[in-house]
Amino acid sequence: MSRPQSITSEQILKLEFTVPNRSPTHVTISVRPNDDPDRIGQHLLFPEDNTDDFIGYPICQAKISSPESIGYAAYYGWIQMVAEDSGAFEMDPLPITADLNTPFCFFGAEPQLFDCPSRPKEIQNLDWTAVSFLTYIKDTVLTRHVRPIFAFEWGFRIVDGAVRVKHLQPCNVDQAWEQQRGLLESKFEGWQFGRLDEGVNLRNHSDGDS
Repeated sequence: MSRPQSITSEQILKLEFTVPNRSPTHVTISVRPNDDPDRIGQHLLFPEDNTDDFIGYPICQAKISSPESIGYAAYYGWIQMVAEDSGAFEMDPLPITADLNTPFCFFGAEPQLFDCPSRPKEIQNLDWTAVSFLTYIKDTVLTRHVRPIFAFEWGFRIVDGAVRVKHLQPCNVDQAWEQQRGLLESKFEGWQFGRLDEGVNLRNHSDGDS
């Protein structure tokens, strides 16, 4: 059996979306291997570790640009789920929000998603997958009724101690969201997680689509 190939260059996914009653918004998603752990602050997270051990793991960034809207009109929320070794998906919160009753890892005006997972050097084999959702609330901050906009998948494998970055790829958001709604509804009391709104429009500009 051939081993999965690692992605060694930056992968970029460019999307444009609109949701009802909001202006067009752009998202640039990038996944690249980590070549400078200290630059992204991993020495702050793990001061006792040798950060060179984190080289090669994926860095994921998703930046939102809403040029025609600011403030409440540009409020969105990122929700991320992760799974290891084909196990069940679980929430992937920031440590400081792990005990809060909120599904978002990042939320606000034009929020940026940032993540750079890593594992101890002793782990020799692992399959790690993330599904990241961009979501919105129709009245921005008044109610707890969340709807999806789009989703993408990324991750890494450790094969015999070597880190291999996975392909960045868009997901069928309707299908991916329905697979996770049960977990979200059971975990976050007082929140509602609605289905994909037919008024959401999404375009992929990664291949030069205009």
